Amino acid sequence: MSAESVFWVVVALAVAVAAFFIIRYRLYLREIAEHGWRYNSTPQLGNFLTYQAPPFGLGFKREVDDLISGATSDGRRFDCFEYRYAGAGPVYRRRALAVELPAPMQTVFVSGAEPRRGIWLQRSQSVVEGNGYQAVAANRQAAQAVLAQVAGALQLPDGEQLDLSIDGNRVVITPASKDPDELAALLGHVTPLVASLAGLAASFPAPPPVAGFSFYGHPEWVLVGRDKTLLTRYPVATGGFGHSTEQAVRAQRDGIRMDSFLHNWKTTETRVVPNGRGGMTTQTYVASHQEVVLGFTLPFALPQISVNGARLGEKAEFESEAFNDVFKVRAANLKFASDVIHPRTMEWMLANRPVSGWTVFGQTVRFHVGGQDMFIMAAAEETLRGFLGRIPRFVWDDLGIPVPPFLVE
Repeated sequence: MSAESVFWVVVALAVAVAAFFIIRYRLYLREIAEHGWRYNSTPQLGNFLTYQAPPFGLGFKREVDDLISGATSDGRRFDCFEYRYAGAGPVYRRRALAVELPAPMQTVFVSGAEPRRGIWLQRSQSVVEGNGYQAVAANRQAAQAVLAQVAGALQLPDGEQLDLSIDGNRVVITPASKDPDELAALLGHVTPLVASLAGLAASFPAPPPVAGFSFYGHPEWVLVGRDKTLLTRYPVATGGFGHSTEQAVRAQRDGIRMDSFLHNWKTTETRVVPNGRGGMTTQTYVASHQEVVLGFTLPFALPQISVNGARLGEKAEFESEAFNDVFKVRAANLKFASDVIHPRTMEWMLANRPVSGWTVFGQTVRFHVGGQDMFIMAAAEETLRGFLGRIPRFVWDDLGIPVPPFLVE
């Protein structure tokens, strides 16, 4: 076969494949229309920012895809879509079905296996168990009432278990399917379940959520986006050029400011390489770099100290060999190190194993993390508060600093 013949065979195959996918897509749209539903291949995230309970309200990169909308047999609006996020543990990607309630309710999660990732970011939660399921909510009575209504209905006829949450004025169920027949079967199964929950809305009311890029469990966190002033606030890489920030998140609690952001910059490198003609030529390459910065600004200044952090001052040794094996402490003032890291603090650190090391540079603290992640941010914030809260009163007095409101005694 000649090269020209091969070319036309390849073209014909490509056309046939394209035609197959076009026909299949049109048949899929027709099936959706026959159910009386609507399809949107490119839904906008902004239309889903009132969803704020996990899997929503997590991560920094959030996407919605393949939206099917319609009404249940009893007239309730539903949306079925794929949801993805990154920046809160492993990348999440799953399809969800959301069915409307008559009014916003308090948030409740019900599952038969592992609860949804991220729900423990809410600091105060109650757990109710029964019939092989568990319900998690800030309000124990709400958890009990919802579990009593839905536990028996969360298993499909094929044995698959559903996972349910109440998020504002919606019941959110996973997993779901984009196949029209499978979605219709799921809707038929959950419609009575949602109707039973609708009767609880008046008993456990909640204010309607305000649309916005919020972070579950941390209403004080605000997405700032870009802010170059952060590069002068915290110790960051200073070489190269084109310095910028992105995905900046800011919060303020008990006078302590938190900043989490990505710092980007570029460097150039000159190399001498063969020119292909027996000689050499000089070429300049541009390399892109990024570091994750998680920093805190204190309302006071402390002597420099690092815990598995920057190499500064002198290395401190403690009586606990178990502690010395895990934590490398360096300080400009070894007495300060021994005063703040006393046996009770060592016991707490060994029991909790902080997610990363940190360094106190006077009024700023930087945690040395490898990625921007909500769970790491929350854990670092609690680590800092736990560390500061265990500094003895006499140290604060010696420094002339008021005792923090979260002192642990």
